[in-house]
Amino acid sequence: MAAVSRAGVPGGGALPQAEVQRRLRWDLARFSDYVGIYDHWESGFAGDAAAMATVAAELKARGLLLLDSREAARSLALGAARRLGVPAQARDLLLDAGPAWASVA
Repeated sequence: MAAVSRAGVPGGGALPQAEVQRRLRWDLARFSDYVGIYDHWESGFAGDAAAMATVAAELKARGLLLLDSREAARSLALGAARRLGVPAQARDLLLDAGPAWASVA
């Protein structure tokens, strides 16, 4: 997965789509009885349109939903999921945004 550079563009080293799919399938095979996923991807990966399309296609094929953490300001996950008809929503509250009690109160 690739980080975003200071210029705000994805860095190098993005995974090939076949590898994204392989890793996602491996991850999903580790559990059962879930209805979807909550992403916690770094900005480079979440901003990669091809990667998000691959993730969304796999979720659609499995009948799963996506809750986009919006950790990455440029996340394309929500849009990719919705374009394919995957039930999806973005969170609007982050409980652990900082280490101070005031950030969770």
